Amino acid sequence: RVKNIAKAASVVDGTVIEPGQTFSLNDKLGKRTAESGYFKAPVYVGGEDTFAEDFGGGISQFTTTMFNAAWIAGYKDISHTPHSIYISRYPMGREATLNYGSIDLKIQDDYKSGILVRTYVGPTSVTVSLYGNKEGRQVTLEGPNILGETPVENQYTDDPNLEVGKEIKTASGYPGSVVENFRTIKRPGLPDKRDRLTWKYVMVPNKITRGTKVVAVPAT
Repeated sequence: RVKNIAKAASVVDGTVIEPGQTFSLNDKLGKRTAESGYFKAPVYVGGEDTFAEDFGGGISQFTTTMFNAAWIAGYKDISHTPHSIYISRYPMGREATLNYGSIDLKIQDDYKSGILVRTYVGPTSVTVSLYGNKEGRQVTLEGPNILGETPVENQYTDDPNLEVGKEIKTASGYPGSVVENFRTIKRPGLPDKRDRLTWKYVMVPNKITRGTKVVAVPAT
């Protein structure tokens, strides 16, 4: 994960986004492969509610960092997609994942001046800095506001080889929630602009194997 984050950061570092241009992170990084310098690491497979190994695992952490840099700076959000489950290392409802060919992060420079993107990867952190002219804009954030929650349920699978009364948790679940975030952009000479992000995280149940094997009691 750390090597993949560092690789993505190094590719993006020094990028210039021109006024009016839409930046695509997938276009910038290209397909994540061993040949392009990426390693296999855990990725969440939403359709299967599980984690698997794939090239570029961990890049969502960089994607989230870059999205937040643009969101806090007040640039236009063209496209971003949070994870389907809430992973606690990310800001709730204000995060972004990435998958080549299907899920992208796109940011538009809707200012009159360009943006210089600089990145830094430390031992335990990744930083994305956007250098440009704010043109007097001021951004304030609100959230996350949790609008609803779904507690984790249990999903059972019977195992005829396990004794009755015994249970084994094979995977921990994730609670579901509906969340909103806001940003307000104050612009000189223009009305305030208020943007709302909403997202629904799905509930993933605990997976538990329970025994159905009846053990005969010896006669006495």
